[in-house]
Amino acid sequence: MKKIITIAAALLVAGSAFAQQALWGGASVESPVVNEDGTVTFRYQAPKAVKVTVSGDFLPTQRMTFKMGDQEMTYDAPGVGELKEGKNGIWEYTTDFKESATAGFDRRLSVYTPAGYNPTAKTRYPVLYVLHGIGGDEDAWIAQGRAAQILDNLIAQGKAKPMIVVFTNGNISQEAAPGENSTGYTRPTMQLPQTMEGTFETAFPEIVKFIDSNYKTIAKKQSRAICGLSMGGFHTLYISLNNPDMFGYSGMFSAAIGVSDASVSPMYQDFDKKLETYFSKKPALLWIGCGDTDFLIQANRDFVKKLQDNNYPHEYLENGGGHIWRNWRIYLTEFVPKLF
Repeated sequence: MKKIITIAAALLVAGSAFAQQALWGGASVESPVVNEDGTVTFRYQAPKAVKVTVSGDFLPTQRMTFKMGDQEMTYDAPGVGELKEGKNGIWEYTTDFKESATAGFDRRLSVYTPAGYNPTAKTRYPVLYVLHGIGGDEDAWIAQGRAAQILDNLIAQGKAKPMIVVFTNGNISQEAAPGENSTGYTRPTMQLPQTMEGTFETAFPEIVKFIDSNYKTIAKKQSRAICGLSMGGFHTLYISLNNPDMFGYSGMFSAAIGVSDASVSPMYQDFDKKLETYFSKKPALLWIGCGDTDFLIQANRDFVKKLQDNNYPHEYLENGGGHIWRNWRIYLTEFVPKLF
């Protein structure tokens, strides 16, 4: 008897070209295979099947509607790809989705969802994007910044609204944190290329699009926030200025501010004009924090003075201490309750 086969899968794409261990249909069929262009090919050997599909949250979601009594219910279900039958009863499907067109390969990020989050429910959430400093990665805020614990506590205490929080990898030349990419574990370094020359900032809307397409977000400016420490504060500033309609809230923690050569990227050019445009769009909050012994304190004080001289609304916290995680945890704790 002919049969319909559905393959359920959860996949972290690492962006490499080598074939993975065969999971379905016998060892002679390689599946899944991560291709050089970042797409993924699934294969399944089933000569008697009439239809084979693959489903997973790595595919764009599909809107589903059903009736429960007299009430019509709509929800976003995991995406489904249909395999096509080829030779020897081997069915095949290749995704047409990549996370980063700018980087040229898929890149990893970490996502926090609040208690009660349900991808099939109607409830949608605001989103906070949290960026790391130089030498960090998408795991830094979780492992060292204790961000998940901070968020859990603030939300449980009613001090912050439930939200989705995205921890990105700001090293756009890198697939993922050491040990999570196709090259295995490599020694962390602060000497990575393409960290503060505009590429990551240029590509950031791709991340926002990915999150809005795959999570239950409220895809509006007033429901989006971005913040970051040190290099992440630098990224936050220029992402916000170049996308004034994208984020309602921006937070700069011990931020690196200013560039020695603005010609390296259009992202850094026309700073004062972009600052004027940004505030003309009436952001809900620009929040700045820096320790009084931080080596970046003077740059932050100078930036705050520029804001004051132009009557641009902002909040500034200057506390004790330097360029340290203790302060960045404090800043996240201060910033998050002011959102949404």
